Amino acid sequence: MRHYTRAEWSSYLQDVLSESEREQYEQHLYRCEECLALYMDCLEAGGTSLPLLTDERQFADAVMDELSRREWPAIQPQTARRETKRSQVKPWYQQTIFHYGVAAAITFILMSAGVFQQVFAVSAHLTASTQREQQSSFSDRLMQKAVTVIDTIRLREQRR
Repeated sequence: MRHYTRAEWSSYLQDVLSESEREQYEQHLYRCEECLALYMDCLEAGGTSLPLLTDERQFADAVMDELSRREWPAIQPQTARRETKRSQVKPWYQQTIFHYGVAAAITFILMSAGVFQQVFAVSAHLTASTQREQQSSFSDRLMQKAVTVIDTIRLREQRR
């Protein structure tokens, strides 16, 4: 990266450069901290050579008038895009309220048909059977089966 000298920045401040050179200098200021510091030094040193404002309010008004007269191509497309977005209305079937209404109607139909009651009944049955299985442990069930086998054997011996 090439750095500009104090003399080059002074010529930039005195507005003796061509338009393309000025753009190069400005782009360089965005990227280079060292040249920005040098530019600020030149600006402070040459501050006495800049014209003094006699009426700041008049100057500000003149700048604002000039800005309002100019066309800003980068801003206009965004404004136009916002206006077209606002002017476009979604069809009724793409509205959020329509989707909520359809969901509520389907829920009402399923409730009146008893679908949710059947789902809860199956869920309750599964929960109850799971709880019964959990109440008797594996060792209890094994012991119960062993006692049943022993009782069966005793009954056969008594019959003989």
